[in-house]
Amino acid sequence: MDKTSFLIVGGTDGIGRALANILAEHNRVIILGRSQIKGQTFLDAFGDNVDFIQADVSIMSNVDNVCSKIIQSEKKLDFIIHTADVLQTARENTREGLEKSIAINLYSRVLFNELLLKKFQPERIIHVAAAGFPMNKNFNHKFPVKDTASGFSAHGYGQIANDFYGLWMSKKLKNTKINILNPGIVDTDIRRNAKMGGFYKFMMPIMGFFMLRSPVSPETYAQVVLSIIKNQNDESNRFVLINKKGEGISGNKNINDVKMQQYVYESTINGLLKILGANT
Repeated sequence: MDKTSFLIVGGTDGIGRALANILAEHNRVIILGRSQIKGQTFLDAFGDNVDFIQADVSIMSNVDNVCSKIIQSEKKLDFIIHTADVLQTARENTREGLEKSIAINLYSRVLFNELLLKKFQPERIIHVAAAGFPMNKNFNHKFPVKDTASGFSAHGYGQIANDFYGLWMSKKLKNTKINILNPGIVDTDIRRNAKMGGFYKFMMPIMGFFMLRSPVSPETYAQVVLSIIKNQNDESNRFVLINKKGEGISGNKNINDVKMQQYVYESTINGLLKILGANT
């Protein structure tokens, strides 16, 4: 019997690493991350159950190349799990012109899904991305993010766009379930090592205090994701958006605006086509 197969984007750190450590014991797991050293620890520990691909997923041409490799090497892909992220206040553009944090937490995820769905029919796609419902109906005035947006702002817009995207894709996908998970504050290196400045730098120790009072470890939150993978969470079958406790979120009227969901999806795809077209 074939092993269940997983792709974990961002699988060398945080929640992704915690999941990979559990899943790789009895399943086939493709782990994608930036650190060859961290990837090698999985290869040493789990042998043939694991493949590691080193790549910087803030670069869309890298994502394109990785997907080509996976399509050529894999017969099936049962789960696609996105956990890669970065958090910083200062704006940092990639060589392709995208702000780095939204390139990772939105554009790369959409591109992975679009390319891999051409061959595979996964049981489920999971985005681990803190949900952030828009407070008003004018999100289209802020997305795509402006060239002046800070890294922190772009990160937040990317999280909101993940919600729009997931809700739109749930209407398009016939045999694949998609969930957007809001983990809340998890004690990961992404947050511990966030490059924050100004007001946000002042606030981080306060946030850290509350984290230490009631820490949620990557290993603890990974159990929420595992309950969905194992189909032990009925909420994940009825809702697209899932909160930190594993409960379904209906969302507000702004996030449930179908026209805005379509707009965010099409804007993201158009941005990707422009980047990939420029690279050909």
